[in-house]
Amino acid sequence: SRSSSSNQPPANAAQAAASENPGLPAAPANVGKAAIRRRIVELCCEVDSEIGHNRFKRNGCEVIRITKEDDLLSETGFNKALTAASHPGVLLMVTLPCTGECSWQSINIHKPKCKAKIQKDRRQFKALLAKVELIADRAKTWDGSIAMELPRNNGYLKCPEVQAFIQRYGLQTAKFDGCMLGTTGKADLIKKPW
Repeated sequence: SRSSSSNQPPANAAQAAASENPGLPAAPANVGKAAIRRRIVELCCEVDSEIGHNRFKRNGCEVIRITKEDDLLSETGFNKALTAASHPGVLLMVTLPCTGECSWQSINIHKPKCKAKIQKDRRQFKALLAKVELIADRAKTWDGSIAMELPRNNGYLKCPEVQAFIQRYGLQTAKFDGCMLGTTGKADLIKKPW
């Protein structure tokens, strides 16, 4: 898991964001923190994601999920995400599909039946990440925070585009294993490194 702290954007950042995307909300010049309803925007999550589960919604926290069905690469899905990220103090939770660089792909890439799918998954990841950057820029103009989840040993962590994203938004690494949070298999705790 990776997250960053947020900084108050300059007033001209909000104006710049508004001019880039007319018709979508732009951040006000002074984004205050008092009496603001909290919002989490989950990008590329499952419809039943744990982060947005009702048991975690406290004190009016709103969760907006952008799922595979919303299709972040479509104009409609992108605009939904961009509008959702236009909220004071928003938390943008990025959970891009990571199978294209899971550890098994170093073996599977040599299998003719797998190679084309892996390459397609990798192209899709990069296209999604490019959209996520635009949405993250919007969230930052609203004094938002960005968090990104990728498994600890996933190859995307070495990808130049991901490294640039991490650096651009000042994300910090937090390493943990699923067993630390009670993740179980059929019966026992499992390690599942993040």
